[in-house]
Amino acid sequence: MKDIHVRDLVVNVGDRAVVGQVLSASESAGGLHSPADLEFWDTGSEPRFSDTGLVPVRWNPDDGLPYEWWEAPEFLEVVRLALDRGQLAVH
Repeated sequence: MKDIHVRDLVVNVGDRAVVGQVLSASESAGGLHSPADLEFWDTGSEPRFSDTGLVPVRWNPDDGLPYEWWEAPEFLEVVRLALDRGQLAVH
């Protein structure tokens, strides 16, 4: 797996039409959590955390309504490197 850094621009290999930016942490109020250990993540009232192995991405679709979603790194492809390749999101 290739390194993914904070602020890299990425696409999901299943849908390359939308470009997102890797975040250093969740920007959702209250962070993200997996309700009842289901296979999806949702905003919640728990503390923010990034030890899930998932990468927080702010997606910028064509409709102009950006949203945040945490993605499995194996489904992300970097399309433009961050200018500052400092903080590693996943390697």
